[in-house]
Amino acid sequence: MRQARLIPITLIVVAFLSILITGCSADESASTATARPLPEETASLMTPESAPTMALEGEGGELTTPAVDEDGATRSPDTSGLTAVIVSGDVAGAGKPFTFDGTQSQAGAVPIVDYVWSMGDGTTLFGLAVEHAFNEPGFYTVTLIISDEDGQTDTSAKVVEIVPLEDLSPPTVAPDDPAMALIGTFWAMNYPVRGTTVTLLFGEEMLSGSSGCNSYEASYTVTPAEGASADISVGPIDSTNQACTQEVMAQERGYLEIVTSAKSVTIDGETLILESANGTLTFNVAQTTE
Repeated sequence: MRQARLIPITLIVVAFLSILITGCSADESASTATARPLPEETASLMTPESAPTMALEGEGGELTTPAVDEDGATRSPDTSGLTAVIVSGDVAGAGKPFTFDGTQSQAGAVPIVDYVWSMGDGTTLFGLAVEHAFNEPGFYTVTLIISDEDGQTDTSAKVVEIVPLEDLSPPTVAPDDPAMALIGTFWAMNYPVRGTTVTLLFGEEMLSGSSGCNSYEASYTVTPAEGASADISVGPIDSTNQACTQEVMAQERGYLEIVTSAKSVTIDGETLILESANGTLTFNVAQTTE
């Protein structure tokens, strides 16, 4: 009777151990499943350097591409300040050299690299300053186009008049008094800026002198008029390129503007008066070269 009771207890113990072992195996499988790594694609990162970028500018959202310098720096094209400027006389004789100067043109953010001149008669010239002779009388529109390193351009135009070249000798005023002759008399302008001397000397075909800072010269022609006066036309002025004080340079610019645009010259005693639409210059005899 006692042996028969031991058998059920043994079976119960075996059954319990089987259940315990099966549960541990299930827990181990569950732990392994939760530790499985994610696919590589989901773990990759995009760095700021690798991310694409885009810049939109302007009200219309236009896509712009900045310029790139040789050193790798970027900048946008800048046309501010790029200005073409023509400096020249207004009137010249047919067949005579006419000088056009573009050196006062202003650069913008980058240097100017090209100066192209269209002379209005089918001629194209290149350079900071050019010289050209117009063969036929008339009005010509001279155009200057400047370009900078960014390819930006600016244009300026000027109308010049070419008149028939008359073979006239300058008038000699008061021939009995050599000091009063137009040719060969060295004239000094009245009341120049302190410390400067402004002079004018008429030769056979050229006039010359000092404008206070620089030396200058130009061709000229005259037409005799009544009394001691004559009509005068002065060609483009060539001058040296020195820099002086602001006051002296202002005097020089005003003086050369009047000389270039002069319309009449009058000698009254030892005084010479040069008149133009831009003003009047008065000179006294300084010396004679004859």
